[in-house]
Amino acid sequence: MGHETQPAAIASSIPPVSAYLANAGEIRRVQLTDGSRLTLDEGALVLVDYQVHRRGLRLERGRARFEVAHEPRPFIVEAGGSEIIARGTVFDVALEKGRSLHVHLLHGAIDVRPLGASSDRDVVHMTAGEGLRYQDGSPAIPEPRPEPAPNWLSSRIEFRSASLASVVAAANSRSARKIILGDPSLGETRISGLFEIDDPESLASALAVLLDLKVASGPDTIVLVKKEK
Repeated sequence: MGHETQPAAIASSIPPVSAYLANAGEIRRVQLTDGSRLTLDEGALVLVDYQVHRRGLRLERGRARFEVAHEPRPFIVEAGGSEIIARGTVFDVALEKGRSLHVHLLHGAIDVRPLGASSDRDVVHMTAGEGLRYQDGSPAIPEPRPEPAPNWLSSRIEFRSASLASVVAAANSRSARKIILGDPSLGETRISGLFEIDDPESLASALAVLLDLKVASGPDTIVLVKKEK
């Protein structure tokens, strides 16, 4: 059979596959052609392949939020050997090392199923607030989520008796300029409060006041050290 070419009128109406990547320390927001919105956590990579009858996306790595615009075409996200099917809803998908896939539905309803599933028995119907996990192709495992769901997109995060090391790690995941603890033992210090983690300078200053530390700033790093007695 000879090679069949797509009619020019149809081919010209289908945009090419687009790749969206969030760099280190970046949360990237993208407005798609259908009005849907895509938000990528740092290091996440998503391919977008919209066709006439379907809106296809693939999460290659990392975590992303999908805010799906209503329209007749299904919105299908492939990740970790599974696919999530929606039409108008908001959900998070995280693909961890190997094939560990986490899905959390914030609004609306979605269906999740293994790629190539031929039976409705393999489909998981999710409603708002529900989460699930696939691990290396195993059956879906429900994951209860606290309400309200944690908002990883927010730059203001409330910590409750969290270690200083975890607060610093959260800030460093959002910024190219890193906060460093001059004394590793400081990392075990427990703190509580609402902090703006997207501004490393302000955060370091707030932590220094709270914990009676000193800030030493460099071109690429901010160092928190104990004050000399």
